[in-house]
Amino acid sequence: MDLPFYEGGFLTANVELGNFIDPLRIMDSVYIKYPNGKDDVKYTLLLLDFDAPRSHHPNVYIIGLYVNAPSSNLITDSDTVVTYVPPLPSLGIGTHRPMALLYELNDHIDPDQTELTKLLKQKTRVLQLEQFVKKYNLKAEPAAGNFFTTSLSRCGDV
Repeated sequence: MDLPFYEGGFLTANVELGNFIDPLRIMDSVYIKYPNGKDDVKYTLLLLDFDAPRSHHPNVYIIGLYVNAPSSNLITDSDTVVTYVPPLPSLGIGTHRPMALLYELNDHIDPDQTELTKLLKQKTRVLQLEQFVKKYNLKAEPAAGNFFTTSLSRCGDV
């Protein structure tokens, strides 16, 4: 699948299809926009860490979840379900690949649904991506995506 990418990053670093970003630089505010988006379509933005300790296939760890978002500003103009939490890797655990996947919505998602609010209360914040896409009637394939890598190899990194 040839997936278009979104524009985004942090105050001090841009996300560019797998580039390395120092852990200290992923702590600041995140911004994401999708300039190829359709004005009459709303999106769901999933920020995921496939390498978190409890993220064994088919599970992924949620680091942010935004629904009913316009393409112009996918975070601040959306309904926030899970606020962005930086995917800080543990010392020596290896490289993490945080990823954002953008899906077109077929229907409005009520951000106050019991199942969604449970994600905030779970310590693990893990979901099965394919089941989530089906359950909330998202388009089967993502409209766009992007990712970066990060790792912590010594205490001086942060």
